[in-house]
Amino acid sequence: MDETYKLGCAEIKLQGIQEHLTPVLKINPNINNILSNSDFYEESPQFILNKPNKVCNALAGFGLQSQSWTYDGLGYYCSTPYVDIGSKGIFGLANNMAFYAESKVANTVQTLKLVLNINNKASKSVAVHQFKKLTLALFEELSLSIPDGLIPSIHEEKNNSFEKNYGTVELEVETSRIETLRVIIKLIKLSKYKLLD
Repeated sequence: MDETYKLGCAEIKLQGIQEHLTPVLKINPNINNILSNSDFYEESPQFILNKPNKVCNALAGFGLQSQSWTYDGLGYYCSTPYVDIGSKGIFGLANNMAFYAESKVANTVQTLKLVLNINNKASKSVAVHQFKKLTLALFEELSLSIPDGLIPSIHEEKNNSFEKNYGTVELEVETSRIETLRVIIKLIKLSKYKLLD
C-alpha cells in the first residue's frame, strides 16, 4: 500500500500539480481482517484491474477475441472486432457485438463495455439473447456479482444504473440511427471502497 501511495504522489507531481505531498495515506485498522475475508475477494476487482490483457480476453472463449492492451495517445484500450450475430438485414449488415476495455493509466482497467448493434430487426431476439448470455459470462469471468436488475433491464431494453461495491454498472439503450445496447462497467480502485473508511 505504501508503494501505491508513493506512486500516486509521483503521478500528481508528474501532472504538474504542486500538492503532491498533500495526500495522506489512511489505513483501515482492520485491514488484515478485511484481506482474509473470502467475501472481500469475491467482490474485489483488484485482481483483474491490474491485468489488462487478461481482462481484454475475458470473452475470448465466447468468440470475442481482443487485441492486446494498447496506448493510442489519449489512453489505453483493447477491443474486439465486431462479431456478426445472425443473418444480414436489408441494408447488408448483421446484428453485431464487440467488447472494449479502457483506461487513462497503463496498468489498470477502469471501464469495460459490451456493445450490441441491432442492424437486422428480423433476428433481433437472437442477438439480444446472445447479448444477455455474454453479459452473464463477462461478470462470471471477472468474478464480479451481476446487479439483480441488469438482465431484466436488457430484456425490457430500459436504461438503468446500478451501484455495486466494485463500481457502477450501466445499461445504455440508444435508438437513434440504429438500436444499440451497451453494458458499461466503471470500476473503482480497491482502496476507495474496501481499505479506507
